[in-house]
Amino acid sequence: MVDSRTPNSSDDLRIPQVNMMIREQVVEVMRSAIASGRFKPGERLKERMLCEMTGVSRTSVREALRTLESEGLIRVIHNKGPIVATLTIEEASKIYEVRAALEGMAGRLLAEKGSTEDFRMLEVALVDLKAAYEEQDGVALSDATTRFYDVFLERCGNDIAASMIKSLNARVIYLRTQSIKQPGRIAKSIEEIERVVGAILRRDPDGARLLCEDHVRHARSAALAELERMLKSAQT
Repeated sequence: MVDSRTPNSSDDLRIPQVNMMIREQVVEVMRSAIASGRFKPGERLKERMLCEMTGVSRTSVREALRTLESEGLIRVIHNKGPIVATLTIEEASKIYEVRAALEGMAGRLLAEKGSTEDFRMLEVALVDLKAAYEEQDGVALSDATTRFYDVFLERCGNDIAASMIKSLNARVIYLRTQSIKQPGRIAKSIEEIERVVGAILRRDPDGARLLCEDHVRHARSAALAELERMLKSAQT
């Protein structure tokens, strides 16, 4: 499946005039460029280049870079400036450990305490996710996946857990982009999510927790395999 978010030229990074703060637009296009590999790990991000690519001021670019640094997507190196962060195997493993624990808890809570409206919204989000997959639309699939997890986390009843997971969101999306490069991973991921939702709707807390953890473990295996492949490729 081709992800049509992947920018193919500098023009694809230019910021359209819409009702959103310019900084937020710059952050969004740069997140997508990093996740897609347009900006590669270790690549230096020069302010002038980014201004030319996005068509915005240096102030807006600097603000966006600070946001991306706080999200762990870029690092600022002394005498060199901002570069795209290299996510190590160890760092990625730790992120998945946190995801497994928190998402497992969220699934359990949703199965225990979710309302009829919570369940309805979760089902709608799953239908949208499956439809995007069937359409083989990379942009729609990415958006639908984000919406599904927004519903899943917002409706679990523990806003602290939801906030902690969302604090990792930029790196989770980056890792998800890597994991789905593995052949057959997208279809398996949809099946795993369906099983999670089924357990929640049956009000099976232990089953929901275990299935959430299982889903994250499978995603971890796929993402780490892709990261290892990227590291080996960079060394050759």
